Amino acid sequence: MVLGTQLGKMNIAAWASKEEDKDASTSLKITAADQQSKNVIETRAAAWEEAEKAKYMARFKREEMKIHAWENHQKAKTEAEMRKIEVEVERIRGQAQDRLMNKLAALRHKAEEKRAAAEAESNRRAAKTDKQAEYIRKTGRVPSSFTFCGWCC
Repeated sequence: MVLGTQLGKMNIAAWASKEEDKDASTSLKITAADQQSKNVIETRAAAWEEAEKAKYMARFKREEMKIHAWENHQKAKTEAEMRKIEVEVERIRGQAQDRLMNKLAALRHKAEEKRAAAEAESNRRAAKTDKQAEYIRKTGRVPSSFTFCGWCC
C-alpha cells in the first residue's frame, strides 16, 4: 500500500490495503489458531515430559529397592558367616584348651610318679644305708663293697 501511494497509483494502494486488511485479519485468526494449537502442543509436551520423568523415577526407585534388598541380603549372609566362624573358633579354642589341660594333668601325674620313684629310691638307699650301718655296728667291720673311693667318685 505504501508503495502504491508513492507511485501515485490509488488502485494499487486500495487493492494492497484490502489485501493487508484481509491478511491482517487472516493472520490474526491464524495467529490465534496457531497460538491455541501451540498451547495444546505445549501442554501435551509438558504432560508427556512429566509422565516420562515419573516413569524413570519409578524405574529408578524399583532399581534402588532391588539394590537395597540385595545389600541387606549380602550383609545378612556375611554376618551369619561371621557368627558361624566365631562359633567354630570358640569350638577350636575349647578343644585346644582341653588338650592343654589334659597335657598339664599328664605332666603333673608324671611328675608325681617321678617324685614317688625318687622318694622310693631315696627310702630304699636310706634303708640299705641303715642296714649297712647296723651291720657295721654288729660286726665292727666295714663291708668289702664299702670303699672311700666309692663314696667320692
